[in-house]
Amino acid sequence: MSWQDYITNLLSNDGVEDASIIGLDGSVWASCETGWLRNLSLSEVKALCGSHGDMFCNGATLAGKKCAIVRDDPDAHTLDLKMKVTDKDPDPLFITVGQSHKALVIARGKKGGTGGHVNPHVFKIVEHLRQLGF
Repeated sequence: MSWQDYITNLLSNDGVEDASIIGLDGSVWASCETGWLRNLSLSEVKALCGSHGDMFCNGATLAGKKCAIVRDDPDAHTLDLKMKVTDKDPDPLFITVGQSHKALVIARGKKGGTGGHVNPHVFKIVEHLRQLGF
């Protein structure tokens, strides 16, 4: 299976609108062409891979968009975020970040969706990649 096939799989789910697989070095392995999740900076990737304590107080930033942590599940290797409401982004969207050994799998839900529409799909792919050593 190619990396892009994982993105296609994520996007085939009704609740997922954007997805990317980004190496822990910040390189984009695969992404949705029309989404913004592929634009994470290296510092954003490193923050997602580190301790999340600061993010609970200060929030996280994904491709320059501010987010709040909804749930951090280290046992499942996933982090659920919700975009903060702004004038440019009035509808908060849910985002799940999963970490395999070598990459982040990130998916953003559709408008009006919940984390439950996104998280299980990311979790499944992350567990699969971890079993393969990725």
